[in-house]
Amino acid sequence: MGMMIHCGGKAVDYLDLLTYEPPKATKSYQPVGHYDLVTMACKIANDMLKDYRFDHAKYAVAKEGNRMFGMLTYRSNDIDPHEVPTTNNSKYKDRDRSADLGLNIAIRNSYDKSMSVGMVMGATVFVCDNLALTGEIVIMRKHTTNVWEDLKDSMITTIYKSQTNFPKIQEDANRMKNINVTDDQAYEYMGLLYGHGLLRPRQLNHAISEWKEPSYTAFQDSKNVWTLYNSITDSLKSTPPDKIMQKHLDLHDETTKRFAIA
Repeated sequence: MGMMIHCGGKAVDYLDLLTYEPPKATKSYQPVGHYDLVTMACKIANDMLKDYRFDHAKYAVAKEGNRMFGMLTYRSNDIDPHEVPTTNNSKYKDRDRSADLGLNIAIRNSYDKSMSVGMVMGATVFVCDNLALTGEIVIMRKHTTNVWEDLKDSMITTIYKSQTNFPKIQEDANRMKNINVTDDQAYEYMGLLYGHGLLRPRQLNHAISEWKEPSYTAFQDSKNVWTLYNSITDSLKSTPPDKIMQKHLDLHDETTKRFAIA
């Protein structure tokens, strides 16, 4: 998953989510269990994403399990399952497949009323496990009456729409690769993101380092918006689980606006 766990958060397995029981319901508050939410999302996605196959899922919790972030990743049936691209696959790293994207379902939830239930469809860049989340397909639902019925209906609608909207992310990636960026333009943009609070100081330093000396072969010989974008998304992996979704949404919006990627 495109994140590293810190600030009190920790990675957990699917069955571990069962240990984090939701609080009791009240007249104005209807809890959504982490485990039940993920289970419902998996079932709906597996039933509807006929052109994709489930690849893997990762989950993280924070604040003693009161906040949860999950990522379900699906690969296109067109991608050879025997050629799984990972950062440890030297054969893959030597090839330019930076535009290979997988379909992601990012989910967030809370028990402490710090945030609404959230779900967004996006992409993962296989070569480096970075995220590309677009705000076009987002569910945000408060924990109130009928939350489960509304979530189910919204998930079905969202996943249905994703199959026509996902190519837009792929198109954005291809356009980013065709826009060259100088070092000064890259530093200016990263500084702007820092000034607006999207990047923290350490993340800014990480993004600059990735831009100067990319960790992945696919980005080492290119100075374009796609390389810049992935330098920044790589730095966002250190974002706390309850904030990572919004950070990626904001980054995608800012990047497409900044470089006129329509």
